[in-house]
Amino acid sequence: MDILKKSMTQFTFCSSPILKLELSAETIIEGLLERFVPAAIDWEVSSASRITKRKAEKKLMKLVSENHKAAYFKCKKEDDKEYNLYLCLLLIADFVSGMTDTYAKTLYQELSGI
Repeated sequence: MDILKKSMTQFTFCSSPILKLELSAETIIEGLLERFVPAAIDWEVSSASRITKRKAEKKLMKLVSENHKAAYFKCKKEDDKEYNLYLCLLLIADFVSGMTDTYAKTLYQELSGI
């Protein structure tokens, strides 16, 4: 087992294609979160006050699954802003983590204009 572990670390996990794949995946996930988290926070505040701050963020939230949003509204507490913010962040984390690799890459490229 030790020989196998050492060989995997030396030849598999440190290979250039694997490292490039890991780094590009990190960039994609971070990029999606950087776009969707502020949009979700604005959306959550807007849903409470009915005022939308930015059109772009409103459009981003239209890309989020209605099932995810329904789960948010099902658990939302009208008098607990901190809990609702937590649910809002959880909504985005669940949305992004549920994406297939191909969908995440495609969406990231489309949103980035690539």
